[in-house]
Amino acid sequence: MRVDNILLEDIIKFQQIEYKIIRGYYWTGNKSDLLSNEMSKLYNLRRDFKKQGNPVQEVFKLIMNSSYGKTIQKPIKTDLVYKQISVKNKKGDIQYDADRYLKKNSLLVKSFYDVAENIRCFECNKSFDDFFVPNLIGVQTLTMSKRIMNEVMCLAEDLNIPIYYQDTDSMHILKSRITELEDEYFKKYNRVLRGSDMGQFHPDFDELSGDVTSIESYFLGKKAYCDKLSNEKNEVAHHLRLKDIHNILLNCQYEDPLELYKKLYDGESFKFNLLQFRLSFEFTKDFRIKSISQFCRNIKFKTELGLF
Repeated sequence: MRVDNILLEDIIKFQQIEYKIIRGYYWTGNKSDLLSNEMSKLYNLRRDFKKQGNPVQEVFKLIMNSSYGKTIQKPIKTDLVYKQISVKNKKGDIQYDADRYLKKNSLLVKSFYDVAENIRCFECNKSFDDFFVPNLIGVQTLTMSKRIMNEVMCLAEDLNIPIYYQDTDSMHILKSRITELEDEYFKKYNRVLRGSDMGQFHPDFDELSGDVTSIESYFLGKKAYCDKLSNEKNEVAHHLRLKDIHNILLNCQYEDPLELYKKLYDGESFKFNLLQFRLSFEFTKDFRIKSISQFCRNIKFKTELGLF
């Protein structure tokens, strides 16, 4: 089993394992906090924009996510080269650029195809000897995110607090026992559980303001659930998640979205056109751009088996 130092510490702590290190790498030099400082700046900017209701906060969210993704990017092993099939030189003679390129690079070319009347595209193997990403940072980021979740989940389990749904960075638990969980968390880790700072948890029901609670829910699978929300003013709203399906499509199926999730829970199948309320374009290999009006997806759950 391959682990980094954070994961090893956690499985010792939460699973009480015994282990033997066979081989590994370690760093004895200084650590750089450059990336963590920049992420903190971006996080604080996004938090401020989100409080203002400014949609630019989504841009900062994507920047932070892509920064993590870049640290674990896989090597780019192919490249595309475009050559004219035939071209006239200054003397007026016809030269066959594509054929000449293929002869010179036959060991690199994987495949080729014509993308226009006189343009040929070559897919070539690309050297990645000098390809480098700081994947250690990506690994540490991922395991630290798991630690943040494990600290709360394992403590809730020790306190016999049920967790009804858990995702990468969120969970559904009983509201009546949140205070107990917060108190025990502070005793154990000397940190405040609830808040808006990085590493803290906060309610994610933005559909209503005030003291919001889910009073009825359907959990169908990973990133597929519906919460009926209410607040102290007895206002009602719905918090919907169905992976890859936009909320606009979910809301237009039934007046009460819970009806849709109930039918999905009972095994019914639904077809969604993901482009019903949005534009989409296809970029073809011959450099044309086409409008697409339909991209349909059938959704069906086998809830008794926990399958999607």
